[in-house]
Order: sequence, then structure tokens, then C-alpha cells
Amino acid sequence: MRAVYYEKVKEFSIREIPKPVPKDHEVLVKIHCCSICKTDVHQHNGSFIAKFPLIPGHEMAGTVEAVGKDVTTIQVGDRVTVDDSGQCHTCYYCQNAKPLFCENFSSKGATEPGAMAEYVTADFDKVFRLADHISFEEGCLTEPTACAIHGMDMIDPKNGDEVLLFGSGGTGIILAQLLNHSNAGSVAVAAPTRSKLELLKELGIRETYQISRDGAAACREEILKNHPHGFDIVVDATGSEKVAEEAIQYLKKDGRLVLYAVYRPDARISISPDQFMQNQFRIIGSFAQCHCFPRAVQAINNGIVNLKKLVTSELPLEEFGKGLEMAEKGGEGVIKIVIKP
Repeated sequence: MRAVYYEKVKEFSIREIPKPVPKDHEVLVKIHCCSICKTDVHQHNGSFIAKFPLIPGHEMAGTVEAVGKDVTTIQVGDRVTVDDSGQCHTCYYCQNAKPLFCENFSSKGATEPGAMAEYVTADFDKVFRLADHISFEEGCLTEPTACAIHGMDMIDPKNGDEVLLFGSGGTGIILAQLLNHSNAGSVAVAAPTRSKLELLKELGIRETYQISRDGAAACREEILKNHPHGFDIVVDATGSEKVAEEAIQYLKKDGRLVLYAVYRPDARISISPDQFMQNQFRIIGSFAQCHCFPRAVQAINNGIVNLKKLVTSELPLEEFGKGLEMAEKGGEGVIKIVIKP
């Protein structure tokens, strides 16, 4: 089969490699779509969890081509998506009901062969059926939706909470929709790209602000005029430490800052401990997801999350490099790039 194959950081090619064979408890999935994530960009640049050599790709959808002899819940021909995460079930954190922090955590496309290939194998309990009305293009966005579901668990909006979200990338747009269907009293999104803000309005987000890539300083007065006490929850989904640091200025007393993005390992923000103490601010992180796929599939199937307009480019496997460059650059007309092996 053909696959994107990394020898090491920044060095990849399209290779012919053996087609994987499912073990007794595994499923073989023929990949129809695999979307590019900013995590793929970070891995390409050597700044995120990855074991090389590597086949990347963790946002996938396809059809089941074969099943192992012990698999009874999934059938050949099923249209599916795959949870890329894996846990050992035996380490300290798994034994203490915190599998997200598994000391042997694995992920397809990071520590195991991923879906930028014609086929991938997965444990049967990590494979989930897609509804007939959900396309493969939408289906491969189940993984970022699952991450957003986990984000919602961490954000935990209370009735009437005012929420400000910085960022309008693919996962940010998904998270905004989930926030809009939550207990939040209001949801505002601040981001630099006009077309993405217009899409958010189409998806039901009534309050948007166009900011620069360096932050919201230019429209801070406008935002705080509409929210004079600030926000109960401010979420940074940009991955910019400048934005994360500025976000503190928009918190109400007793407010929560949620860091919901992948940052450079050497990124730092400056805070005033006295300000945090007196105002009882809290910083909350949200990393990846674990066991959130069932709820993500449900949200997609029921239309709580609309993914139809998030796919802005579809490319063949041979143009993975082009897609990676597009994802890294971002901007107008770029949300999610889907590779079709």
C-alpha cells in the first residue's frame, strides 16, 4: 500500500509498504479521508510527541475491509471512524481512572502507524460506525470533535456563564458550536480571519470580533464595552502565548482561563500571582481526549456540530506536503485540509 513515511523530522516521502494484517482483536480499515491537524505540523517540525520513523495521520474515516477472528461488533463494509488513542490499562494513571495520562499512552499517527496511508489497523473497541448521512469528509473530523468534547468537560460552563473564545481554526469552530449548545449565557469568538468569523455566524455564533494575529488589543474597548465585567470563561484556541497572556485581561473575578491549543514547548506567559490570588483566577489545561468518541459521534449525527463547511481542500496522498504547508500558513479559505489516499 502507499503511505506517507517519515524517516525523521521534516523528511518524508510517499512509499510502498506492506499492507497491515489485523490481529484477532483488530479491524482493518480502508482509509477514504484523513484530515491534517496542526499537531501534524508540530510533529513535522519536531515539536510534538512523535516516534520516528512514522506514518502520520490521526483524523480518519473509511470502510472496514477485514476483521480479526475475535471481532463481533464490527462488520466488513461498515463505514467508520477510528479513535487514535490507546491506553495500557495497567499503569498508575490507568489504574486510578485517569487514562488520559496513561504512562504508556499511544496514538496512531504519533507513536504508531497512522492513517496517511491506504489502510490502517485498530483495536475493535476504537472503531465507531458513522451514520449513513455523514460523509467520510465529515467523519474524519470526529477526532477533533472528540477533543472539543473533552474541552467542554474541562471548561464546564455553568448556567449564564459569559464565554470568550480566541481562535477560529477547525477545532475552535467545533468548540464554539458546542459552547453555543451548552449552559453558557453568551458565546463570543475573537479571531483574525473574516471568512471564518462569517462562517461562525452562519453556525449560530451571534457575537464575533475581528482581531489581529497578535491579539485583541485593537478591539479590547469594544469587547469590554459589551461585557464590562469581563467573562467567566476565556478560552485560548490559538496556540499563541501572546494571546494566552492577553486573555487574562478579559477575565471576571473568579474567572477561568482555559488553554486549549498546542503551544511551542518553549512558549511562556507572564502572570501576576497577586492578581490571580486576589481575583481567584484559575488556569485550566485541556489536552487531547480519552473515551470521548461516542459523544463526538452522537454530536455529529444529531447535528449539534455542523462539519460540512469545515473541509476547505481535498488532496491526494501525493500532495500531503502541499496540505501541510497550507495548514501551517492558515488564513483566508483554509480550515481543514483532507487527504484522500
